[in-house]
Amino acid sequence: MHSSFLRQRRALPLVIAVALSLLMPPALPLAAFAQDDSSAQAAPGPVARIDALSGDVAIQRGDDNSTLAAVANAPVLGADYVTTGQDGRAEVGFDGRSAVRLGENVQIRFVDVDPANRQMQLAAGTIDLRLFGDTDGQSAIDTPSISVIPRTAGSFRVSVDQNGETAVTVRAGRADIVTPQGNQSLEPGTTLIADGPAANPQIQTQAAIALDGFDSYNGDRDHIYLAATAEGQYVNTNIQGVGDLADNGRWVDDSTYGNVWIPTMVAAGWAPYRNGNWVWEDGYGWTWVAAEPWGWAPYHYGRWYFSTAYNHWAWYPPAPARVAPAWSPALVGFVGFNIGAVSVGIGFGNIGWVPLAPYEAFHPWWGPHATTIVNNTTIINNNVHYRNIEVNGAFTSVTRENFQNGRFGNPTVVSTAQLHTIQTVPMQGALPIVPSQANLRFTQRAVAPSLAARPQFTNRSFAGTPAGAPARTPFATQQASVARVTHVAYHPQTPGAAAPSYGNDSWSRFSANRSNATGGNVPAYARPAAPAYAQPQYNRPSTPGYAQPQYNRPSTPAYTRPAAPAYSRPAAPAYNRPAAPAYSRPAPVAHPQAHATRASDDHHRN
Repeated sequence: MHSSFLRQRRALPLVIAVALSLLMPPALPLAAFAQDDSSAQAAPGPVARIDALSGDVAIQRGDDNSTLAAVANAPVLGADYVTTGQDGRAEVGFDGRSAVRLGENVQIRFVDVDPANRQMQLAAGTIDLRLFGDTDGQSAIDTPSISVIPRTAGSFRVSVDQNGETAVTVRAGRADIVTPQGNQSLEPGTTLIADGPAANPQIQTQAAIALDGFDSYNGDRDHIYLAATAEGQYVNTNIQGVGDLADNGRWVDDSTYGNVWIPTMVAAGWAPYRNGNWVWEDGYGWTWVAAEPWGWAPYHYGRWYFSTAYNHWAWYPPAPARVAPAWSPALVGFVGFNIGAVSVGIGFGNIGWVPLAPYEAFHPWWGPHATTIVNNTTIINNNVHYRNIEVNGAFTSVTRENFQNGRFGNPTVVSTAQLHTIQTVPMQGALPIVPSQANLRFTQRAVAPSLAARPQFTNRSFAGTPAGAPARTPFATQQASVARVTHVAYHPQTPGAAAPSYGNDSWSRFSANRSNATGGNVPAYARPAAPAYAQPQYNRPSTPGYAQPQYNRPSTPAYTRPAAPAYSRPAAPAYNRPAAPAYSRPAPVAHPQAHATRASDDHHRN
């Protein structure tokens, strides 16, 4: 069984190995740049994903109060909220073995998405937690009355109605219902009903509710997860999104890299990292949200290269292993450049990116090393050592303004011929761009009005004692930090305006505020308006000392410099050197004996 996780890699030809050695520091072995790209870079935290959705679905981020329209492949982090509309459905995947499905009119908070401490708070609607592998009992769904903790793999359906009543039905597997009065085991065939406060809920059981359309939806989604098991010979099936590959591409055997995946449902001239958005995520920074439905695993794990054998882009996945590699927000090389006479070091008028090739050095822009400052005074002409940049059409770019305003709908494809005529600067470390509110959006589509309004519900507390959501830094603080690191001018808000407060949650279905705790205000998030943000000190009063007449200097004769005759240097006759007779060398007189000797030499040479 263990051998199913192993995969033979083709040995790199000597020519390629030599070429790679020229691109990598000699002190690091080749394996250091293999597919576990994030192993040396501490991940800020686990990330879940919107696998699929239909109808109206929104995400309210844990680091900002804005409500955003959700899309497939949008990241979900700890302390994020997800809500569905009247006709909405969605699936949030945790990894290749577990997901939670959301029916209509759901409001759920993902307290933590860490596999070792996965916790959700369901305020309204119906969800189904699906676990395909063994569970260690660390997943928990808290409702206003009880906590539901799965003890085995299975399907666990939980509903909360408008009155706060909880219904739990185990379709497969076994779960514990946890209350202050003790635990109760629940298996298929029974629906448990709980009502009342978490301190003393009233519990009763009845026959399991009948299967409905939501159960059918769950069955359809199960097939996609089960399809991932067939990919085990090629890639680690614990990686989220592997189940999307079978229906959207094919595995081929490349003589250089072994088994690689080629997408088939793409247009002619397609290239990786072109269709989608760069979104700012707390801790990870710039994160690629792909428009392709399969665009999770191939953009957050592994590498891309253009296969000449198949005349197509191919994804080189991480080698199969029991432990999935760390998730990366993207695996690209960023490049700044300008077309024209403007200095690249000053302007960075355009931001481009290119997918990283297998075994290519990677410079993360998040974590401890994200404070690397780009040397804006250095200009490197056509010296970007990214192998894929030599593939025509691999380099995608937008203007700096469009990047900061979240407009990626019409990117520019820079040809290799253009790249050889412009100045480029590889940007290793933090991009010199302060994210804006627009960079939080997953799509240009506006959120549905019914979800943006967040209608009022009865305040509720929740059962359970969650350890608390991961600490999320308010977005305004993140902006200021990026500005400080990159030395980019930044105006956080209108002078005199109060800074945003994260202490009170306007989503009143949850009595727990957007914090690290189950309920109550958190002073750390309630940031008072800081006088430093208001800028009156820069409005200097008009005083005699600040009046500037001294800068209006009258013209004086001293500034008019007369022409100096000394600069007119007369011609010096000493430089006209007469011809010296000694240089006329008379022609030598030929001597008869000398002629005879030369003739003798010529005879011997012949």
